Amino acid sequence: MVWGSRVHGENMAQIGAYEVLRLLGRGEMASVYECRHAKLGRSAAIKVLHPHLARDRAAAARFLREGQALARVEHPNVVEVFDVGEHHRVPYLVMSLVDGDDLEEHFRQYHPMSVAGIADCVLPVIGAVAAAYDAGVLYRDVKPSNIRMAWDHRGAPVPKVLDFGISKLTGDERGQKVADVQDLLGTASYMAPEQLRSAKEAGARGDVYALGVILYQAATGTRPFHGDNAYGLMHAILTARVSPPSDFRPDLPPSFDELVLRAMQRDSSERFDSARTLGCALAQFSSDPAAWRAELMLRSGERLAVARSARSQSSQAPKRSWR
Repeated sequence: MVWGSRVHGENMAQIGAYEVLRLLGRGEMASVYECRHAKLGRSAAIKVLHPHLARDRAAAARFLREGQALARVEHPNVVEVFDVGEHHRVPYLVMSLVDGDDLEEHFRQYHPMSVAGIADCVLPVIGAVAAAYDAGVLYRDVKPSNIRMAWDHRGAPVPKVLDFGISKLTGDERGQKVADVQDLLGTASYMAPEQLRSAKEAGARGDVYALGVILYQAATGTRPFHGDNAYGLMHAILTARVSPPSDFRPDLPPSFDELVLRAMQRDSSERFDSARTLGCALAQFSSDPAAWRAELMLRSGERLAVARSARSQSSQAPKRSWR
């Protein structure tokens, strides 16, 4: 997604009940606008499928599936989708507005981050991926550009997972067929080896691999594999040796190296079996291991109940490290 401040050539002024303020980004499938409800004054981000794709059944189905995926996941680190509609027969999603830096820029700004800062930054993302899987959504496109930073009531950064565009609803064979017609969706740097070989092989452990790459990048300031072109990058992912993060950061403990390298194993059976398992292992490096483990073990319904009882105590919550 390319981010900018001008409304692009469509010069849209209104989408449904929302006034268009500016273009936030334009990707291969859709444009995202900052909007304001004309009567309520509520700000929102509206993602509109490109008009030429609205006639493509596969593209329209994939777009609708993203809305369904987001609606099924209730987690504080997943962007909220609260409406769908059509604008001149072109579908759109209405989502909560998150207009901060993406996770990659956040890593650059705070590099080098402490191990506790890395854990506290990435654990909410891991929790969001785990919650998605609880809701029957396999993400399959975990990467920093799909994660942006919001701000909580204390001014602390809060990562929000935005884009479920190539997610698959488990048990939905139509979703699989839509994914099959797309070649190498997502960004190759974060795709597991088995996902590079075949989209059909993408599973929960593929998301674990992507989270491992994000941890590697947070710790080192660089991605683990590089190539002169897409083919070279994919060849490196499939064959090249991974340098431990401590090769770039001697201050990193060996146990952190082991965790990251296990998450990125080429053989998926040798990785953590789920995002939740990875998160529970990563929690030992965080500013509050017990609290993070307890949070990660909550399922969606349990999390909502805990959240209601905890609101009155939010001002006493431990302050997590981000450096």
